[in-house]
Amino acid sequence: MTKPILLIQNVAAEGPGTITEWLESRGRPFMLVKAYEGEALPDPDAIEGGICLGCPHSAARYHEHVYLKALFAWLARVVREDRPYLGICFGGQLLARVLGAPVEEGNAREIGTYMAKLTEAGAADPLFAGFPREFAMFHWHNDTFRTPFGGVHLAEDEVWAHQAFRRNRQVGLQFHLEPRACDVVRWCEAYPDELAVLGKTKEEVVAEFEGAYETIRGTNFRLLDNWLG
Repeated sequence: MTKPILLIQNVAAEGPGTITEWLESRGRPFMLVKAYEGEALPDPDAIEGGICLGCPHSAARYHEHVYLKALFAWLARVVREDRPYLGICFGGQLLARVLGAPVEEGNAREIGTYMAKLTEAGAADPLFAGFPREFAMFHWHNDTFRTPFGGVHLAEDEVWAHQAFRRNRQVGLQFHLEPRACDVVRWCEAYPDELAVLGKTKEEVVAEFEGAYETIRGTNFRLLDNWLG
């Protein structure tokens, strides 16, 4: 029997988006754990791999929240046992922390649709097989991670150097490929103060994203195929 993929949701506003569509289209079983509601994480032996979604809390201060402390301990076991893991934004930052790399406030907040660029190592990595050297993605973050010791730096953008890394079977992404327009609207409504810092409006962010949505969705499907391929 095929084991399910675990989806870890860390806040009500940030769900799995098109990841669920991909799972259903590929006929893969999955389970969603709402960690922020105190739902227990399953034994890593019971899943094929885990995908950890975003969170407004800083991974540098995970210890201030009971459910994030439990998630940190769970992820430490995943790393020790070298099980498949994909961390998105906060999920990538938490992986960096588990691996001993710093997570810190960056030099500029990123909210909106941007272009990521693969490093030489990224262009050669199976995770990004079939990708163009530059591709569209979505951002909503202020913190950033460093590539941990033993990790491989896979992607960057014009503002932030660390956009993706891999260490063994664990991957950390700073960017989002999973949202739909309704998700972007939800984030804009959940975090209006962060938009205001950049002087952006909900309408601007949503319109920019909608122009790239089909490309981003297809990129997400390709990345997920590669991750479990």
